[in-house]
Amino acid sequence: MHMVGTIWFDGRASIEESRAAAAWSSLPEMLGLVIYIPIIFIFKESWFVSNPEINLLTLLRISYVLVPFGLIIRFWRAILFIECFAELNEFTFWRSLIVSAICFSIFFIAVLLLVLGRDFIFGRL
Repeated sequence: MHMVGTIWFDGRASIEESRAAAAWSSLPEMLGLVIYIPIIFIFKESWFVSNPEINLLTLLRISYVLVPFGLIIRFWRAILFIECFAELNEFTFWRSLIVSAICFSIFFIAVLLLVLGRDFIFGRL
């Protein structure tokens, strides 16, 4: 992301500042771990086993809370990272969003080519 922002889009941030932006944007993820503390105290070992003694309805109710909470945390992290990256590179929010989308696309295409190439080589396609 640092390379795309600085080379292609003439960003101003150093590599250390880009790393700091990535580190600070993970703060919502760390705060999201707080929700698991009461769950661990309530369910103890049964939360970590493959065949839990927890009622299925209880798990469903917990997932109704955790899934939206997790989505909000991840959205918050993405917005925070884009804002930090924009501030460091003296970009607008939208320009930083475009840089993020380009980096995600490059990564996604590279992984897709690796998976398809492996399948093609081993005759699965």
